[in-house]
Amino acid sequence: MSSQTELNNMSWVTVTPVVQAAAYAAGDVVAVPIVITDLFGGFNPNVLLQSLHILDKGDQAAALDIIFFKSPVTLGTINAAVSISDVNALEIIGVVEVVADDYVDLIGSQYAIPQFNPMVLSSGDHSVQNGYVAVVARGTPTYASTSDLVLQLGIIR
Repeated sequence: MSSQTELNNMSWVTVTPVVQAAAYAAGDVVAVPIVITDLFGGFNPNVLLQSLHILDKGDQAAALDIIFFKSPVTLGTINAAVSISDVNALEIIGVVEVVADDYVDLIGSQYAIPQFNPMVLSSGDHSVQNGYVAVVARGTPTYASTSDLVLQLGIIR
């Protein structure tokens, strides 16, 4: 597939995970898995995650892991250490690591476009339509609002 074709088929999906307005320790769950409606659409169990943009309205620029799942598993409790079972960990279909250097300072907020190799996210099942995404702190952010993080996913179907 040519680059032009890939760009013509790319769609943007915006997800605003609900975070707790609080301080986090490294390794804490920032956002439990939330639905990405129609990520797979039931037509193809595979999509290509081409790009990820993160708006940090809390101006924290914290290192994060963005974790994608094929089902709504339990990752742990918000603002507590990750606590995922081995069975639930098998539902992980991708992870994007966001480091502090990925952010651009916009004075009142931060904007990140982490560098990663495009990855196939696969549900493994043509009947599955939705995917899920969660966020884990690798730094120590303090968010002031429950909507401080906005994720924009560049997806090729």
